[in-house]
Amino acid sequence: MTKSKTCSGHRNAVKNKQIIKAWSDDLRYVTPDTVGECLNKYWDKDAVFHGFQPIGDLTGTTPLCDELYRPYLMAFPNAKKHLHFLLAGTDNGKEWVVVGGNLVGNFMEPWLGIPPTKLSTWVRFVELYEMQDGKIIRAHLLYDLLSLLNQAGFRFFNALAPEIIIPGPIPNNGVIMGQSDPADATTSLTLEENWREIGLRQLQKLEKTITPNKPALEIVNEYFQKDMMWYGPDSMGSTKGVQNYLSRKELPWQLSMHETEFKKPSVRVAENDYVMTFGEMNVVHNGAELFGLPASGKHILVSSCHIYRREGDRFAEDFCLMDMTGFFQQLGIDVLKRVREQRFFQRV
Repeated sequence: MTKSKTCSGHRNAVKNKQIIKAWSDDLRYVTPDTVGECLNKYWDKDAVFHGFQPIGDLTGTTPLCDELYRPYLMAFPNAKKHLHFLLAGTDNGKEWVVVGGNLVGNFMEPWLGIPPTKLSTWVRFVELYEMQDGKIIRAHLLYDLLSLLNQAGFRFFNALAPEIIIPGPIPNNGVIMGQSDPADATTSLTLEENWREIGLRQLQKLEKTITPNKPALEIVNEYFQKDMMWYGPDSMGSTKGVQNYLSRKELPWQLSMHETEFKKPSVRVAENDYVMTFGEMNVVHNGAELFGLPASGKHILVSSCHIYRREGDRFAEDFCLMDMTGFFQQLGIDVLKRVREQRFFQRV
C-alpha cells in the first residue's frame, strides 16, 4: 500500500469516527417525531440493516425508523449511549466503524411487548457500520435483549456465570477519536488470528470435561492473561481468570454446541490494543445440557461479536455479545412470545 493511500485511509477512519460519534450523541436529543430526519442525515436512504431477533433485516431509512428507532424512543424517551468503544478501520476494501457500550434510559412505555418498568435500564449494545462517502450504507446491531428482560423481571434460564452491568475497558481508552498506531493494530490482529486459528482449534480438539485440564489451561494461557476478564451476554454471564472462563463459559459451550463449520469472522477492525471481530457461528446442539436445556440436535446460526483488549503479548479483556434471543428462538424458545402470553416464566 502506498503512503498516500495509507494517509487517506487514516483520514477516512478519523472522519468516519466523527460521523458515528455525532450520530450516537444525537440519539440523546431526537424524539420519535424527529428521528426520521436524523436518520436521513447519517444514513443512506437505501442502507441495509441487520438486527437482533426480533428486529431482523431491514432496508431503507423509513423501515428502520418505523420498526426500530421510533418505537425505541417512545419506550425510552431519554435514552443515551454510554460509549466504551469507538474504533474504525478497513477490511476487505470496506470502511467500518465499531461503536459499543451501554444504552441507558428510563423504560417508560412498552417495547417489543415487554412491559415498562418506569426505571433506569443499562443494556449492552454493539453497532458495526459500513461507511461510504460519509454515509452509513450497512449496519449490524447486537443488543443484549435478555438483559433488558432480566431488568424487567423476566428470567428464563440459569446463567452460566454472574450477570452484571458490563463496565468499559479497564484503562478507559476504548473510544479512539484520532489516528492510531497501525503497528499496534497489526499486533492485535495477529494475536486474535492466532487465538482463533490455532488456540481455539487446539482447544476444540482436546478430550475435555467441565473441569479444565492442564492442556486446556496451557492453551488459553498462551493467548490470555491469567487474570483475564470475559464479559458475556446475559444467560452466559461474566468471568474472571482463565480457569473460571474455561469452566463457566468455554467448556460448557463446547461440550454442548459442536461447530459444524469453523467460520472466519466476516469483519475485523483493529486500533491500537483493540480488535473487534464480527461474524456467525454455525453449531449443532447435540452435546451436554446447557441453560437447563437437553440436547435438541438442532443446527443453529448465531451472530456474535468480540472486542478484545490486548496488554503486551496477551489479551486482558474479551467483551463478547451474541444474539441470544435469536439463539433461543432457533432452539424453539421464543422469549418475547412467552412474555406476551404470560406463560412459562416467573416475574420477580
